[in-house]
Amino acid sequence: MVCGAPYVSVIWLNYNSYGIRGVVRESLRSALWLDYPCYELIVVDNASSDGSWELINKWLGELGAGEGVRVKRLRLSRNYGFVGGNNFAYRFRDRRSKYVVLLNNDAIALRDSLRRMVEFMEGDPSVGAAQGVILRPGLKVDSAGAFVTEFMASLHAYSGCRASRVRRPFYATYASGAYSIYRVEALRRAGLGDRLFDWEFFAYHDDNVLGLRLWQSGYRVAVIPHVTAIHVGNATFGRYTFKRLYHSILGVTALNEAANSRFKGLNRLLILLFALRASLLSLATGGASRGQTPIKGFIDGLRIAARKREKIDLYRAPIPSYPPWITVLSTVMRRLMERYLLKIDPQEAFRYRGSPTLPPSPAANG
Repeated sequence: MVCGAPYVSVIWLNYNSYGIRGVVRESLRSALWLDYPCYELIVVDNASSDGSWELINKWLGELGAGEGVRVKRLRLSRNYGFVGGNNFAYRFRDRRSKYVVLLNNDAIALRDSLRRMVEFMEGDPSVGAAQGVILRPGLKVDSAGAFVTEFMASLHAYSGCRASRVRRPFYATYASGAYSIYRVEALRRAGLGDRLFDWEFFAYHDDNVLGLRLWQSGYRVAVIPHVTAIHVGNATFGRYTFKRLYHSILGVTALNEAANSRFKGLNRLLILLFALRASLLSLATGGASRGQTPIKGFIDGLRIAARKREKIDLYRAPIPSYPPWITVLSTVMRRLMERYLLKIDPQEAFRYRGSPTLPPSPAANG
């Protein structure tokens, strides 16, 4: 089929989602009926064992697909996590694809969302990744772009605010993996080859590293002022599990070692103390599985960083601009500062090297 629009690969990843099957069905339906003339939907399953893969295959037969939509199915031999599942799907994409989109199976895409994101990317070739405004089920903002702080925390702009506060495009450190678009050429130039994320990781701190790599390679990450999805969130790991802690601590440790934050030593100490406290709790409750304790996550993160020897220039990207006196504040006070930054306009709070202010994207609002 001949199509005048850029071809897009949409990756939709599943793992043991039977417990949220109502949301998953709506997410799948939204992915099949996007208002865009030519794209493929890659449905990939991480060896689910709860019957969700069989249910999804049944839905694919029932829901149909929009005109010009090609559906691919890929089932993996074991659970490779968010990172591995998306990496395999990226390899499986149509080589015509100019853009790749990640859509979580607990995120419901608005019908015009893909078209809006592609139009924005086409209007500004300097942008390597973008996202729109992603809402929670209560219709408050879940993410309108995300920022990495010098303390290795991730902040989602306008979180908990009304979507109407996002009135113009702006730049962010990275785009949320819940629903975001990436320029394939930018990924190549960032040195990623035939993958999206580092194979050493499983989940967490993957999309932020990807955003930092894009900035480091000369591309930008942008947010467009349009609602693009409703995101339930935390559907796979739950809100608090020791498996989630292990992977989260591993990722943040490796990122801290690779990045050139002014507070790298302090961050290392704070991560270690948190990992020790969480490990003691996991031992007391018997919550750690197969040796995946939080302290092991810290140690494994150090090992990965030492082996990779990657250097990430944090200051090539827009990050929260802290005054010098912030270094003397306690962890609690830093969290209060981060909460404050979420409530104000990111264009007033975030800076990146080479400019006193964070400019809007030159692309039109659409």
